Amino acid sequence: MKNENADIRGGHRPRKRFGQNFLTDLKLREFIVNSAYIIKTDTVLEVGPGRGELTGIIAVRCPVIAVEIDRDLVKLLKTRFEGNPKVEIIEGDILAFDFDNLPVKKFKVIGNVPYYITTPIIFKLLEKKERIETIILTIQKEVAERLVAVPGGKEYGVLTAMVGMYAEVKILKIIPAAAFYPAPQVDSAVISIKPLEFTRAPVKNTAVFEKLVKTCPVPLVMAGGKKLPEFEALELTYNAISRGAAGVDMGRNIFQSDSPVAMIQAVRAIVHDNATPKKAYELYKSLKARLKSKKSKVKGVTASKAELSRH
Repeated sequence: MKNENADIRGGHRPRKRFGQNFLTDLKLREFIVNSAYIIKTDTVLEVGPGRGELTGIIAVRCPVIAVEIDRDLVKLLKTRFEGNPKVEIIEGDILAFDFDNLPVKKFKVIGNVPYYITTPIIFKLLEKKERIETIILTIQKEVAERLVAVPGGKEYGVLTAMVGMYAEVKILKIIPAAAFYPAPQVDSAVISIKPLEFTRAPVKNTAVFEKLVKTCPVPLVMAGGKKLPEFEALELTYNAISRGAAGVDMGRNIFQSDSPVAMIQAVRAIVHDNATPKKAYELYKSLKARLKSKKSKVKGVTASKAELSRH
């Protein structure tokens, strides 16, 4: 009787704790590798090679360095590719991997990554974006949609803004859950991440930028679509930064301040000047009043000109 929890072909039982789901469709494997536009002078870093199905395809085209955390799969991979000079198998966690140890200056990345660590892996890779030519990942469809979301859309959030500052992301193909063994509960997507040579906007201090994006209440993203009063929004920002920007519930509904420009300045006061929520709120009210007054004066001038034009 067949054991439903065992992979008969590879002799390896997929482990939930490593988020293992193996792609069984050969055409889809070829599609993923083709998406990297590999040439023989390239070197590919493969994240989570699993049983080596993609590894074998890549190795026909260029050298591949495969990082696998599962020691049983490492043994399987080393046996499978023994004697192949174009394949190097490294046992380890990609999140702890030292890219400086790679023997090449530039490389491409391919991987079918576990859903539960998709975001940390992407950020880890972007830390070395100057060395990466392109990244091809198979990830959860929902996360892929967040990565390519446009401002104002319900999927747009912190992940979109953070990754979008440093790279261009595209969804290349949607893969149904049935294409994997064992089948996950959701569909997947193949995405390409192309690191930008320059950030989309000047960023002098990356740490401050990241903290601001993760906590900024304009737009402040809150679960349940609750519209926060401005003071509460600033207080949340202050508390989040005090905790190192941890624990902020970033949902999908956008809260818009009555005066976004004033709110942004108030948030900057918290981030850069360590202002208390009370001081930041006072600044917000002051700026909001000045902006409103300025706007009224402009409207008054426009109205006066309209009156003159009728005489």
